[in-house]
Amino acid sequence: LRKGTLEPSLVEAENAVEIIKVRKDGSGKFKTITDAVKSIDIGNTNRVIISIGPGEYKEKVKIERFKPYITFYGTDPKNMPIISYAGTAAQYGTVDSATVIVESDYFVGVHLVIAVIQQHFIIASSKDFKIPYVMTKETIYSRIVTFEGIVDFIFGEARSIYLNSEIRVIPGDPFAYIVARARKNADGVGGYSFVHCKVTGTGHTAFLARAWMEAARTVYSY
Repeated sequence: LRKGTLEPSLVEAENAVEIIKVRKDGSGKFKTITDAVKSIDIGNTNRVIISIGPGEYKEKVKIERFKPYITFYGTDPKNMPIISYAGTAAQYGTVDSATVIVESDYFVGVHLVIAVIQQHFIIASSKDFKIPYVMTKETIYSRIVTFEGIVDFIFGEARSIYLNSEIRVIPGDPFAYIVARARKNADGVGGYSFVHCKVTGTGHTAFLARAWMEAARTVYSY
């Protein structure tokens, strides 16, 4: 860790790591990701790695605002676990339609496939904790993760980075929008940064991003 450049609370959190195993076959502590998240204490101050075995986890996952420092880590990069859910904005409302909602800080995702079967995909991030997909106040980090969806499937207000990941557009709408950013004003620190990511898919016309709020900021870099 670059201790001179990171927030002291984050450095402290990484010094004591807890691992919780999730396995569909029952060989872990929990069979579902949701149950693993629920087991983490409110106000947690240490990094908690939820180690997720292969398979498809059909569940809507939410990390509450006061559960920071959580990592979702797929155990096998060649057989990544799939988190999927068929939620729609019409059914749940925009904010709660995501497959994975992260309201807390310093979430990390590694070796995962996060998919939406219907409309909104996955990450609704929100500084005010009430804006869509991976909801986080400040920081999300994902590495080698596949995000799959149709319309606005990565959305919200948080500051986040996506590294060496795949953004996959699937059929279902004549026009697909990958990102919907919700930064409200130019003074906000939030932004989505996609670094060395691949944009793939079998859908029709796809746009990299759209402005959900007037000061939206999204960067793709290679």
